[in-house]
Amino acid sequence: MRRGARDRKRDGRGALSWALAAVAAGLVLLLSQRLEAPAGGETALAPFRPDAAPEPAAALRAPAGGAQAERASAASAGGEARTGPAGGPAGPAAAEPRTEKDYYERFMALARAKSADFDRELRRALAEEGPACRKVAALRAAWDGDHPGLSELFLEAVGSQPDVSEPQGESIPSFLVRFLGDRAGREERARTMLERIARDGTLEVPTRLRERALGRLERIRDEYEQGHLSS
Repeated sequence: MRRGARDRKRDGRGALSWALAAVAAGLVLLLSQRLEAPAGGETALAPFRPDAAPEPAAALRAPAGGAQAERASAASAGGEARTGPAGGPAGPAAAEPRTEKDYYERFMALARAKSADFDRELRRALAEEGPACRKVAALRAAWDGDHPGLSELFLEAVGSQPDVSEPQGESIPSFLVRFLGDRAGREERARTMLERIARDGTLEVPTRLRERALGRLERIRDEYEQGHLSS
């Protein structure tokens, strides 16, 4: 009887030992799994390697979809970035000219650059419908920029542009007669064009403008003769 009790006691202790060992093994396994897996979706740290190059700080901070977020932020701040020639950044958009001075400076920039667009833009301004200040600016720029076809541009404009004054100022033909008359006393090219406006019957020039041109030439001649006699 006593031997049987001792055997049962020894068997009970053995079973308990096995149970405790199994529980301990399960805890160790569970702990190791929790250490290996990132908790709550956090990024697991990579093992340290002495020879590995460090990642850029921006790459460590950027969340998933960072590039799209940056583009969306840029678009909301001021639209997508413009690109210039060859995909480079574009400069600020040129302001649309509104005054004669604005147009004149744009034409003269082409003249100073000796651009082939100088002639094209002048003729386009004179041919298209548009504000009179744009046409006046084109003619002034043609004069100041020494356009090779200056006489052709001026005489064509006198005959082709409508001789109708606007509330903002005189007509283009009237402006040209005055412009050339102001310079005819000291510049031969102005005097030559004014002579053609006054006397060239092949040009379709309103009669009143022919008379103005002729009157200005006569005054220049009188001033010259008086100056010559007084000297």
